[in-house]
Amino acid sequence: MPQLKRYHEIAGALHIGCEEPRAYFIPFENEEKSLLPRENSECFTSLCGEWDFAFFENAARVDIESPSFPACAVCPDKIDVPRNWQMYVDRDYDKPNYINQDYPFPVDPPHIPDVVPCGLYRKSVAFTPADGKKYYIVFEGVSSCFYLWVNGSFAAYSQVSHATAEIDITAYLKNGKNTFEALVVKHCDGTYFEDQDFFRLSGIFREVYILERDAEHIEDIDIIADVSETLDPARLLVNVSGVNGCDLKLISPQGETVYEGENTVVAVDNPVLWNFEKPFLYTLTLHSGSEYISIPVGFRRFEIKDSVVLLNGAKVKAKGVNRHDFNPETGYYVSEEQMLRELYSLKRANVNTIRTSHYPNDPRFLEMCDRLGFMVCDEADLETHGMGYNFGDWYWDYWAHLTDSPEYKEACVDRAKLLFERDKNHPCVIMWSLGNESGCGENHRAMADYIRSRRENAVIHYENAHLEYAARLGKDFSDISDVESRMYASTEYLKEYLENDSLRKPFFYCEYVDSMSTGSIYKHWDGFEKYDKYFGGCVWEYGDHAVNIGTEENPKYRYGGDFADWPNDGVYCLDGLVYPDRSPRPGYYDMKKAYEPFEISYESGAITVKNKRYFTDFSDLSIEWTVEKNGCPFMNGKIEQPNIEAGESEKYNLFDEIIPGGFTTLNVYVRQKNGTLWAEKGYETGFAQFVLSDENPVFRPEKENEVTFTETRTDIIVQCGDTEYSFDRVTGKISGIKAGGCQLLEEPLSLSIYRAPVYSTPHLVDVWKRARYDRIRQKTYGVSVSKDGGNVIITADISLGSAAMPPAVKAKVNYIFTPDGAVGIGIKASVCHNAPALPRFGLSLVMDKSFDKTTYLGYGPIESYSERHRAARLSLYRTSPEKDYEHYIRPQECSSHFGTRYACVSGEKAKIEFFTDESFCFKAIPYDDATIINTAHDDELIDTGRTFVNIDCKLPQLSPDTEFSEKKFDFAVTLAPSGC
Repeated sequence: MPQLKRYHEIAGALHIGCEEPRAYFIPFENEEKSLLPRENSECFTSLCGEWDFAFFENAARVDIESPSFPACAVCPDKIDVPRNWQMYVDRDYDKPNYINQDYPFPVDPPHIPDVVPCGLYRKSVAFTPADGKKYYIVFEGVSSCFYLWVNGSFAAYSQVSHATAEIDITAYLKNGKNTFEALVVKHCDGTYFEDQDFFRLSGIFREVYILERDAEHIEDIDIIADVSETLDPARLLVNVSGVNGCDLKLISPQGETVYEGENTVVAVDNPVLWNFEKPFLYTLTLHSGSEYISIPVGFRRFEIKDSVVLLNGAKVKAKGVNRHDFNPETGYYVSEEQMLRELYSLKRANVNTIRTSHYPNDPRFLEMCDRLGFMVCDEADLETHGMGYNFGDWYWDYWAHLTDSPEYKEACVDRAKLLFERDKNHPCVIMWSLGNESGCGENHRAMADYIRSRRENAVIHYENAHLEYAARLGKDFSDISDVESRMYASTEYLKEYLENDSLRKPFFYCEYVDSMSTGSIYKHWDGFEKYDKYFGGCVWEYGDHAVNIGTEENPKYRYGGDFADWPNDGVYCLDGLVYPDRSPRPGYYDMKKAYEPFEISYESGAITVKNKRYFTDFSDLSIEWTVEKNGCPFMNGKIEQPNIEAGESEKYNLFDEIIPGGFTTLNVYVRQKNGTLWAEKGYETGFAQFVLSDENPVFRPEKENEVTFTETRTDIIVQCGDTEYSFDRVTGKISGIKAGGCQLLEEPLSLSIYRAPVYSTPHLVDVWKRARYDRIRQKTYGVSVSKDGGNVIITADISLGSAAMPPAVKAKVNYIFTPDGAVGIGIKASVCHNAPALPRFGLSLVMDKSFDKTTYLGYGPIESYSERHRAARLSLYRTSPEKDYEHYIRPQECSSHFGTRYACVSGEKAKIEFFTDESFCFKAIPYDDATIINTAHDDELIDTGRTFVNIDCKLPQLSPDTEFSEKKFDFAVTLAPSGC
């Protein structure tokens, strides 16, 4: 029996009383059941569910080594396993703490703080061990370390949070009631290797179970599905430890028996190869004693040849995403249902690659990836990001203190070993990643050496082994990683690398286009997909991290700093493609668009469709098309059998001619011909849109009335039929619009340059505040009014400025009131030469909330901006301000529609229409910028009783790398109010 010590305080104490890591598998009692999920096995006993629990503020005051501990401890509470204890936000078990890069305690490895919380878990179960059997308890994930007692006897200690710990408990069991107690400590020396970008949580967060095994049993299974260079034949090599041989049966994907016998080397002719588009799997069943173990086997050849990544001989690109395990109610625990839902969501978005950032996922997750078809960059549970900071400054040379120091070599290699040994049999794993953002050192080389010693042709990934790191420190670690991996490198750097023939490694973006601003994803594919050396990359990241303090029916999501946690990184955990409930954010659709497996071009009534898949034809898809005039369909068709081979193109004639006139588009939709596991029949895989005629749609009212005006020293009243405009000479603004017997404006119509910021550009908030754009006021220099033919013209010379600053903008605004009751507003503006780039430039209207219907001909139905509109499409949309508002967890700029040709906001009695000769950005939502800026959480938004409308000439800077620097603006828009 192992000796009990305070191992979490002992540097280098990794696993005491634990079994050697092995491949993940579950034994069953017969062959038929071995194909079922693990809970169907009689050898499997789950310990998940309710446990007794005691929370201690400080492990230093818990006498772990006392013979009476833990039996003497009272566990007054109940807790669910698996679930992190901080997720019980109403119990004051510590607090959720979101940190991106920093350590949550003083950086003094291997020492941890004097005050470290811990929690004692206790569960008693009726369990009678059978004679001639052995029993193992398995913990699939515990943060950060744990001690185990069985029936009062100390059995084991283990660390490495996202790794499996297996303990032989046969000697501790008794007939009847057996009590399992686990003391989980929040921090240990291993925490220095787990400085990932996520909520820092503690406890048992993956499943716990007991396995019943034969006295002599298969301890480990190592499978090599070796495919020859010509892709035929293949060999299956099976290495089994713990027994002297076993019976093998190999079943093909079609259900045919390929081999049955005891040979551990099996030749397979004409193998059906696994790939991410058609993930064909064989089934290998091993029989030893009373146990049957079935493992999916995928034959595939993944290699790097002449700087090109090949899968089964095809040049493939990783169209990927980074993914964390997270749930807003349970923390790090993610159920099978959620895992499947997320993978289905990724398949629907055309994703083919997942990086398990930044640790191994639940072992069943890889089984799902095998079956559904994903390439996986499987990452070790290792990140030491905070080591690079020293009193606020960044030190490249200290970043690798842990990963380059001999005293931490064993700890680093242990994490590579735990990763590889558990996941080595999965065909989906195409790269083994040595961790994330930990500098680069000799311990990384030792990790790579271990994996290569176990699998000669393993492809190793590690980002910090890149060229820049070597250039800065003068150390060459190029042998560690088989790919040149970078995160957030510029496209200029990418082009330079790809065109340098002396740089031989394939290029892989392990992280790119932070999901806070996914519009820039397109520039990483436009013009770069042609380079064979470009392997693609993984978007950061799949899901928002937020803690739900409400209910599932009425969620209230909270982020860093909301729990008085310090240090914290605020909203940076809200950087996902999907919300915490896994519903898509707008950026999800940008990624889906960029990853479309086809390319469509149009010319003279015909489309050419290129199949950009790597292995499969288009026989599972259909192509539908519609021609719209002014957003309304008037011609359509369908291509039933677009059987285009992988990499090939076909041309299809759709029509001879289009009736001219109006704004006309051709929309082509690629849909699923039949339902799949992840998508229903008819699901839209992607689309293409082409503008056939760019004539402005004619929505102008046809009525004509005389336009008259009356004026006083302070006001001008313009009358046209039943439409009346009030113009305030003092403010230089239209102060009222009456139509249909009601007032349309709640506040004067204003020229505006300010808006709410977005998460991805926090630096701009300070820039704008220094320029005092948030305190802009309009100054009127002069107003004139005149009659010109049938029109009335008001001209205002104005400026926009704030206290202690020169005017940021000076403008001449012409208001032309026409006989149809409309007003054309023309703005010629100049920006102060040294003023920072404007947040926006356009008009703002405030209307009563009863104006609750909106129509627009523009890019929708999702929000769209100049750099992020390809995933939207030009059409005529009818919605409402409430429905059109994008509910980001932290309210921000949202819901604009780029490329709008026409818009209308209406109520029961009146409406106001907007049109221009050029397109504009349109938005109508129930919240103003001040409300959005001053509201920390979406669920705290209050009813303003208003509809806020923006008509923008320019709306830039939603991505950190986009802004407009124009100093001159010439913008015209027509407003046409009328009764309904």
